[in-house]
Amino acid sequence: MTVITDWATGTPCERHELAYCADCRDLAGLRRDKVTGEVVYQGDCAIRTFAEITGADYAEAVEIMRDAGARPGNGTAKGVLQAALQASGFKVTEVTRVIRVEDAAVESRFGRRYYVSASKGRTGHAWSVVDGTHNRPWPLPFSYRIYEVS
Repeated sequence: MTVITDWATGTPCERHELAYCADCRDLAGLRRDKVTGEVVYQGDCAIRTFAEITGADYAEAVEIMRDAGARPGNGTAKGVLQAALQASGFKVTEVTRVIRVEDAAVESRFGRRYYVSASKGRTGHAWSVVDGTHNRPWPLPFSYRIYEVS
C-alpha cells in the first residue's frame, strides 16, 4: 500500500525511477495541493473536515477515517465521517432543523464545532465550521445536513 509520505519525501517511483511520478501518484488517488504543496488524497473533504474539527494532522485523520470505512482517494460515503468522529470519542448531533448553515459560523465563534454534509445531484461534499469560519464551503443552493460535534 502506498503511504502519503512516500510521495511527499520524493521516494522514487519503482516503475519509472522518477520522484513524484505523476501517473503513479494519480493512480494511487493522490494529488499535490495547489495552495500548500502538500501531497493529499483526491476527494479528501471528509478527511480534512475530520482534521479541522479534531485537531489531528492529515496522516492521523487518514488512518482514523480509513478505520471507519473511508476509501481515501475515492471520496467518502455518507455516515463515515460521523462514525469516525464517534469512534474518536466525540458526540455528533444532527442540528439541521435547529440551525441554518448560514448561521453556523456565528455559533462557532462561541466554541461550537459543526460540519456540513451537502449534496448536489450525485455529488457530495463535507466541510467544517470552526472558529467562525466555513472551511471549503460550497456555494448555495444545495441540500445539506448540519451536525454539531462536541
